[in-house]
Amino acid sequence: MELTKSFVIDNAGNIQSVILDYEQFKKVEEILLDYGITKAMDDTVNDIEISSEDAVKVFTNFEKNSW
Repeated sequence: MELTKSFVIDNAGNIQSVILDYEQFKKVEEILLDYGITKAMDDTVNDIEISSEDAVKVFTNFEKNSW
């Protein structure tokens, strides 16, 4: 994907911001969100699964002990 971009620079010539076309921005955002979702799913692949009833018990117990 070719990005058309413009730069906002300060008085010293340092890049402060990047301006993307809105459609390009949406595509980049979609790619980043997909990556984040995939990473989150990968991070939980070895997690232990519990029933919803057990989850409610854990949450209820946590609520009682956190006050």
